[in-house]
Amino acid sequence: FQREDALSREKQTCDVLVEEKKSNRKLRAIKAKQARELTEAWKNAADKEAQRARELTEARKLAADRSYRQAQLAVFHKEVLLSRIKELESELKLIGHPQAEKALSKIQALESELTDQKEQVHAQDLMPKRPLGMASPEDVTPFMRKRQMENPKNWTMTIKEWKDTIEH
Repeated sequence: FQREDALSREKQTCDVLVEEKKSNRKLRAIKAKQARELTEAWKNAADKEAQRARELTEARKLAADRSYRQAQLAVFHKEVLLSRIKELESELKLIGHPQAEKALSKIQALESELTDQKEQVHAQDLMPKRPLGMASPEDVTPFMRKRQMENPKNWTMTIKEWKDTIEH
């Protein structure tokens, strides 16, 4: 009778060990699946962030190109106005009208104003382009600021990015 009890207990112990092994296998499988899912989620998040960065960079390039074309157009219009001012100035001098002096002084004031504007546009052209990944002040949203404050470790910069920012 004792032998049967011992065999029964041994069988129960074996059954428990077998069940424990099955349970451990299931746990390992679940953990492996969770690890794969987490890795995939991180990869997807990184891909989305990279895509967003590419789109933002492209939008910045388009805005910079548009701004450059507008500046070039403004310079062209100013040049046309300056040449027209010179023509009017020479015509007024030839006419010798009494009010010509007042008109000439107004023309000279306009000419100096246009020259100042031309210098400002030229100064903007000399400004270096923003480093890759650096948002312009008008691109920064409250959501971006909040995200940066919540997780600053996610918004660190490489040495090259930092150097580019300082040089800008």
